[in-house]
Amino acid sequence: MLISHEMPLDLLRKGFDTAYNDYFYALCHLFETEPYYLEYTKKQLQDGRGRKVILDNSLFELKKAFDLDRFAYWIKEVRPTEYIIPDSWCNASETVQNVHKFIQKYPHLPGKSVAVVQGTTPEELISCYQAVEPLVSKVAFSFDNPGFAYFYPRKNKWVANMKGRHKLLTMMLKKGIINTEKPHHLLGCMLPQDFQQYKGKKWRWIESIDTSNPIVHGYKGERYSISGKLKKKSDIKLVDILHVEFNRLQIIDTLWNLMYFRNNLS
Repeated sequence: MLISHEMPLDLLRKGFDTAYNDYFYALCHLFETEPYYLEYTKKQLQDGRGRKVILDNSLFELKKAFDLDRFAYWIKEVRPTEYIIPDSWCNASETVQNVHKFIQKYPHLPGKSVAVVQGTTPEELISCYQAVEPLVSKVAFSFDNPGFAYFYPRKNKWVANMKGRHKLLTMMLKKGIINTEKPHHLLGCMLPQDFQQYKGKKWRWIESIDTSNPIVHGYKGERYSISGKLKKKSDIKLVDILHVEFNRLQIIDTLWNLMYFRNNLS
């Protein structure tokens, strides 16, 4: 799987992105306010680098769907390798409508389209997948959804979502619902050990993952244990520390997490 960890500006300037990421995962809403971030993203696609860039619609950060027309504008401006069509948090019908509207209105945008599966139950998630999968080049599954937690009602929210996403994907795979000829993406994680569940040939259709988990916990001074497990996810988002300058200890802890993640968790 290709791995990318969203990073604050300080670590981008220090070269952490190109050193530890397989591709660049860009948050669209930052283009509006952060000139350096916008130029950095463009640079990854220029100068003969040929780097893969996935443009996220920033739903996790904004908690609402990004304006479709504005999103199309940034796709034309930046020309990412892939772009994630604005989805609606836990709303299957609205997400499907957005995918249809966006593709119909903007059928010739540069890059490949990605749709996110949304819903509140396993049934809604499956129905959403079946509706959007034929329309796009790639399908993504988020990390936090009540449809995942449904399978493990007695577990805490972090473990319930982590195990639940894996259980749903396993079930969809066994039933032949997953199109294994098409690449898929895992959006974030509740706990870093989540990705240990997707090792092996049967998961090769999962092409890419993204998570800021190693960065956020490194910032907090929390190193992954020898087993690589965490008991809970930090509430801090990457954008909360976007302008923070990491001190020496924070950099050391972040480096530990980044290297441990790549060598043991993916």
